[in-house]
Amino acid sequence: MARNNFLFLLMTVFLCSCANKDITLKNLLGSNGGGNSSEDSDEVRRDPILVQSEQSIMLENDEDDVESAASEGYEHLVHGEWANNLYFGYWDYPQYEATYSSFRFFLKKAIPKGAKVIKAFLDIRGTGSVGWNSQKHFLEISATDSKSSPQISEFSDVIGKNNGYQETQTIIRWPKQGGLDWNEQGLNRTPDLSALIQELVDKYDGLDKGSSITLWLKTSLLERSAEVMAADYGHKDFHTKLSISAEYKE
Repeated sequence: MARNNFLFLLMTVFLCSCANKDITLKNLLGSNGGGNSSEDSDEVRRDPILVQSEQSIMLENDEDDVESAASEGYEHLVHGEWANNLYFGYWDYPQYEATYSSFRFFLKKAIPKGAKVIKAFLDIRGTGSVGWNSQKHFLEISATDSKSSPQISEFSDVIGKNNGYQETQTIIRWPKQGGLDWNEQGLNRTPDLSALIQELVDKYDGLDKGSSITLWLKTSLLERSAEVMAADYGHKDFHTKLSISAEYKE
């Protein structure tokens, strides 16, 4: 009997406590009695997923790599200057001037707004050099400042000309310091170009699939007769490739 009285007392205390805290069966199970309150939403929320994207892009045709120079007396050469070879550096004909080469790539995948470019490299096959000093001569790499760079169809399209295309603020020195030891019979890989691609992604709120990026190789070290050579699209040993790795949340 004493045990039953004790259990009755405990039950009374529990019920009083529930009454004070407004704890009822309805509160515990929900208004529909099924365990979900009326304030619950049917929407399923998930954390953003980190996507890692990689793409390797080769040139698509012979008009996507072009050699040009600083003066109007030197027209751009779609097929290279000699035997499907592109030249870039500094030369003395028809006058002392820099020679450029440009390479246009079409993105296989979009790089969306907010993406972080992890790494980017240009691989290009060397075919020779003229007067190049690997202890002091170097190249510089920039890009056409555009969400999708147009094709170079005439000399006025060359960067830095009166109405020519504008180049990015980011310019990558190749190599980062010292002179460039150019591989004349094999592949040459640039330093990391991620900062260059990142400038375009940030400025244009991402880059669409199929949009184009044009890279320019040139030098600001103005010394006569110092150029390197690379295989043009039409060269039998052609191998020009842009590789980009990026990550973003979706």
